[in-house]
Amino acid sequence: TSAFSPLLLLVPPQQPVIEVVQGNLANVEVNSQLMFRCTAERGNPAANLSWFLDQEQIYEGVQFPEAPEEYYDERSNKHMFTATSTLKRAVRAEDNGKRLTCQAQHLAYPEGVSRTDLILDVNFQPQALPDQVVYGLQLGRTATASMVIKANPSPHVMWNIDGTDYHQGTEQGRYAVPIPEALGNNRYNVSLTIAGLTLEDLSKTYVLRASNNFGVEEYRLTLRSQDEVFSESSSFGTGEIVGLVLAVVIVLLAVALIVGARATGRWCFRGKFNPI
Repeated sequence: TSAFSPLLLLVPPQQPVIEVVQGNLANVEVNSQLMFRCTAERGNPAANLSWFLDQEQIYEGVQFPEAPEEYYDERSNKHMFTATSTLKRAVRAEDNGKRLTCQAQHLAYPEGVSRTDLILDVNFQPQALPDQVVYGLQLGRTATASMVIKANPSPHVMWNIDGTDYHQGTEQGRYAVPIPEALGNNRYNVSLTIAGLTLEDLSKTYVLRASNNFGVEEYRLTLRSQDEVFSESSSFGTGEIVGLVLAVVIVLLAVALIVGARATGRWCFRGKFNPI
């Protein structure tokens, strides 16, 4: 009999394989639960498996069986092992477009590791944003108000101004609504063009409604002119003016007291007498 353990006969496992065992990868929505299984077969010893999402290792939701599956291959007269790992994950909007990787590590691999990956395509409704303010617009000129929103697939947009709807790809009166501009990474620039901006336009609230097959989101936007921004940044409030005047008066009184005290010899401002 051989004195060597079969574990010392290094055999590189096959390239790891990823299967989806729970969920539908062709129609993934935010917060849906997916389960993946990765296997690396016919290795000696079994490979060590790890999960990554865009180069960042995943620990949460990763499980391994108590021991790798072992079997004997009569043709090659070798003991073989299959390594298995599962990953459970609640899908997030930020997972979209990221690369999910199963990495097998083994001493018999030429480069030490073998990887298999897939790209996640996550569908999600337009994502919420806080109320937006567009600054620095000029009265009397054509103004463009815009914001960047995230959605997958692309959103259909509509602006509501004083109860009137303005749909994307249309011009109506002084308002024009371009089709959202794709910026990449599921980001879209959504804009509204207003011809001849007036003071009345600055008093309005503009409501954007963005939707796709997975939901609807509303956004609120207000406009500020260049003159408003300048006047706010260059003006003082009443309290600030009073405080400034009081500070100047106090400084002047302090200077007058010091000068008077020095002239009359009070408060020990005279130099000390040094006898010879």
